[in-house]
Amino acid sequence: MSPRRRTIALISALAGTLIATVAFAPTAAVAEMASDDPMPIVPELVYATSGTVQNSLSGPSAFDPIDDRTWLGFCDPAEVDPAESYGEVIIEACDESPSSQRMIWTFDDQNVLAELSADDIVSARFQMSADLAWVDEVDCRQGALELYAGADWSQEPATVETYAPSGCEGARAWNGYFSFDATDLAKQAASGDGSLAVGIKAADETCMSCGWNRVKSAGLQIVFNRAPADATSLQVGTSYPGTEPCTSTPQWLNSDVYASAYVADPDTPFHGGGAKVTATFEVFPAGQSPDATPIFELTATEKYADARIAVTIPPDLLTDGALYDLWVTSRDGYGKAGEPVHCTFGVDRTDPEPPTITPVVGGQAVYVTGEPRGGAGIPGYFWISGGGADVETYRFSGGTSAYCGTGSSAPATGTTGFPFTPDSRAVFTEGRVVACAVDKAGNWSQTSTYIFDVASSDNAVATPPAITVSGASSYSYGSNYASSIALSTDAITPYGAVTVSEGSTVLGSATFDARTESVTLPAKKLSVGSHTLTYTYQAFPGAPKWSTTKSVKVVGEFVAPTPTISGTAKVGKTLTASRGTWSPTPSTVTYVWKAGSTTIKSSSSNQLVIPASARGKQITVSVVGARSGYTTKTVTSAKTTTVAAGTFIAPRPYIKGTVEYGHTVSAVRGTWSPSPSSVTYVWKINRTVVKRGTSASLVLRKVWTGKKVTVTVVGSRTGYTSKTITSYAKTI
Repeated sequence: MSPRRRTIALISALAGTLIATVAFAPTAAVAEMASDDPMPIVPELVYATSGTVQNSLSGPSAFDPIDDRTWLGFCDPAEVDPAESYGEVIIEACDESPSSQRMIWTFDDQNVLAELSADDIVSARFQMSADLAWVDEVDCRQGALELYAGADWSQEPATVETYAPSGCEGARAWNGYFSFDATDLAKQAASGDGSLAVGIKAADETCMSCGWNRVKSAGLQIVFNRAPADATSLQVGTSYPGTEPCTSTPQWLNSDVYASAYVADPDTPFHGGGAKVTATFEVFPAGQSPDATPIFELTATEKYADARIAVTIPPDLLTDGALYDLWVTSRDGYGKAGEPVHCTFGVDRTDPEPPTITPVVGGQAVYVTGEPRGGAGIPGYFWISGGGADVETYRFSGGTSAYCGTGSSAPATGTTGFPFTPDSRAVFTEGRVVACAVDKAGNWSQTSTYIFDVASSDNAVATPPAITVSGASSYSYGSNYASSIALSTDAITPYGAVTVSEGSTVLGSATFDARTESVTLPAKKLSVGSHTLTYTYQAFPGAPKWSTTKSVKVVGEFVAPTPTISGTAKVGKTLTASRGTWSPTPSTVTYVWKAGSTTIKSSSSNQLVIPASARGKQITVSVVGARSGYTTKTVTSAKTTTVAAGTFIAPRPYIKGTVEYGHTVSAVRGTWSPSPSSVTYVWKINRTVVKRGTSASLVLRKVWTGKKVTVTVVGSRTGYTSKTITSYAKTI
């Protein structure tokens, strides 16, 4: 047997196919010697090829022509004659002893493979070339190589490639080129980590002619195609390619309609941009099913993928005032389509009505018609309204040459206004402002013009105040405070709002639905004391503000309980008043005591010694509290019981002096409380009265010798019960 050299050319692209250069960083493929003794094989970058019209990528593995070739299958160096052609090469490639070798190629970091689904993969082939094989030209024995998933040799091979010596049955033009169908392996690896491993071994590993090959290079080719991305960034407009975003909120247009969408293809890097993508544009009446017949359909393309594709929709197909749904479907050059997406646009070719211009109350001058107001350099403010429900913008200008087209613009909000200051020319001619309405589709109304008189120094009519405020100048802290605000008659109809504030704090507000409105401040909204309230009028946000002030005094009110009286209601006794807790605490307190309706004491003292004049009457106390900024408050207690007569507290009197006839004795009454206003001394001998009067002394007679003498003291005072007390008896 003799070796036959196989010269295998690098595979080239077929005419009309796509060629892409793909960078891979696979791990080194290894060859198994005998069982698991690895030999490294270094892959290199090559051009990948595609079949027909699909995208493709290839992961190669190639060897240095001299140093890195290795063999696959069984090899026994003893069978080789070194003198034969390539004998030394074969002996050098084989191991020193008979052995069989297998190969595993691992392709790592194939990112796109991780992004693919199994359905995206059309085909995959593992291609390997060998430049030298040991073949049996006598018996024409066929060799066979098997393809496996990785190194799992226990499975059935995924593919088997056979070959035979030249001139034998089964021989091929390129016997050294092996192309294995790896489609199933690639589908299994799809959506994984981007790696794929394939294993190659000889079907029969018992003889050299069963599958001995010296391998030159190998590569993996995957042919795939993914649908393009759904169309994005839909736009419509009246200029190419459509300049306004088209969404579910209708975009209104008034003339020629351009529509465009951005279409991208995830496979662009793999076909080099050579495969065109298309976008099919369909227009339906809004809300109609896209399965119906469109009123417009056109498929457009660009030279390259990842581009904006635009079409023109004929205006005669679109009805004024109607809404339409625009559907866009992307397709790649191989027929795969993205999901349809849609948006809504409308057609409006009807001009809005001219807007209304109204001078606004609250400005420095209100330029009403028929009166010379303001003056040169004095600004006024004007309100623009109306035009129609679909008006989106107002344009406005002022002056003798005012023109909407060169003026300013502002959104139509219902409260759109603008300031204008007339110059000196307007004093001698007229004041003039203009406004136009522009709807959502860009249609303009006719121009509205407002003419007014601008005052000179000798004919000015003063602008009346925007609001006039009336209301009380003071009120109680515990009460609400209401003020009435009248709107200037310069306002043709009531509009605007007024706020009431103190400093930066807003206290209340009202909206003018009528010519006069009221604002009520709740009780206790303002503290006790004097306040300056600011009333600010504004027609609407953005309009000038006009303010006036009003001084208001808030008078405080005490919160006080009913006072109570403690003590005995009896002449001479002390009563004590308790006022309880006042809020706030008064700075001065007066206690007014009354017996019946008669005041008997008024002072800061809360105590009263009951006078005799109160006997038989009931006593009350009134507490009078005062504090700056507060209304003086008087609270009165309940009545006491009827005042009883007072009682004396007195010691027993005694007789002083020599108790013998001819001597004078005197009565000592001691200290009474209170002191009686009159005192009577009653002297008795053996219980018989011998003397009664105011004299406290008695001359003892001889006839009384051996008898007993006593003295009785009788004290009295107005309002008190008279008291009688007798001394102890003494013998004369």
